[in-house]
Amino acid sequence: MVKAMKDLYKILIGAIIVITLVSVGAYAMSNLGNPQPAMIPTVTPADEGTPSPTPAATPAATPVPTQAQMPAPASTPTVTPVPTPVPTPVPTSAPDPTSAPTPVPTPVSTPVPTPVPTPVPTPTPTPVPTLPPSPGYMQSIDSALASGPVFLYFYTDSCSICKQQKPVNDELKSEYPGVTFMDINANNNGALANAFGVYGVPQMDVIVKRNADGSYVYTTLGGSTTGDRAGSRILGFTAKSSLKVALDAALNAR
Repeated sequence: MVKAMKDLYKILIGAIIVITLVSVGAYAMSNLGNPQPAMIPTVTPADEGTPSPTPAATPAATPVPTQAQMPAPASTPTVTPVPTPVPTPVPTSAPDPTSAPTPVPTPVSTPVPTPVPTPVPTPTPTPVPTLPPSPGYMQSIDSALASGPVFLYFYTDSCSICKQQKPVNDELKSEYPGVTFMDINANNNGALANAFGVYGVPQMDVIVKRNADGSYVYTTLGGSTTGDRAGSRILGFTAKSSLKVALDAALNAR
């Protein structure tokens, strides 16, 4: 804006100078077209016989133009610069803390955890104890022990006492169906007879069960259980009532 005003001011000054020069030139040209007559001196008769020196011609004075003849100079317009308006800052009103709305907190939703299923532990199967292999002469006895106690009766054909014990054992066999009764000829089963320490007949052994380590449990005539095979042997003729005590104890110990 200021630069534009300066340029306008320069143009106006130049126009004034041009107008002034044109006015002066026009005045000079008008004087050249209208020359003033020269002044001739007057000669009197007394002076005719005596030559007088020719007076020097007085140069004509250049007429000075009057105030009415001079063109009035053009009035120079006064350019008043227009001030650039300065924007008045609008006062910012301070916010009224009392009128400001209280911000409402946005409720934060608590994510619901996805329930993780608890893995069900796989039950570990109880290992079935594996019995050590038994000798061949004991395999039939071990098979019978799987269902209940076993009553062993060792005899020989020539034994007279064995013939008296046989009927008693047969009565017990009918009364105890849960017990396996096995009659073993000691002469024909030497390995089994040696394993049970048979040195005389009749001999009877009541076996309760076989343990996981391969050992055996026996009952005595008094009704107690033991792992001592030799100490549980029943030797000679034995009454039915005594044998029933041993058999009852064997069934209860299962």
